[in-house]
Amino acid sequence: MHLTLRFFGATTDAQLAALGAFLRGASFTTATRLRGRALTAFPDPRRARVLVVSFDDDAALSAAAAAAEREAVRLGFAPEARDYHPHLTLARFKQAADVTAIVAKEVDLPEAIVVSITLYASTTMASGPVYTPLERVALA
Repeated sequence: MHLTLRFFGATTDAQLAALGAFLRGASFTTATRLRGRALTAFPDPRRARVLVVSFDDDAALSAAAAAAEREAVRLGFAPEARDYHPHLTLARFKQAADVTAIVAKEVDLPEAIVVSITLYASTTMASGPVYTPLERVALA
């Protein structure tokens, strides 16, 4: 499972090399605990494409996301238009679904411990995305 810090989309070999170097040289040093905040959906529960657990943000995670954003823009990627919201994807729907009843239920949400930051290549397949780790930095 993973929490996304920044989605890059199509990348060149030079951008991938620079992103890997950025990750290896970044000062992400400590693991962080996140508390589940809510079960929710994107873009909204009545027409959900993605069901997620959202997490309370903490300074370390938002700082890592901001650093990844700055590096992405420096490398020529368009700035992210949306604010960063840490979340864990539980399900993706091929067609929009009404999950209002699901997100309205009271559930015991998990705590997550972020133990590494990984640069993934994502390949879209008919069966769903395949994630291949390219670089990984363990957090203490």
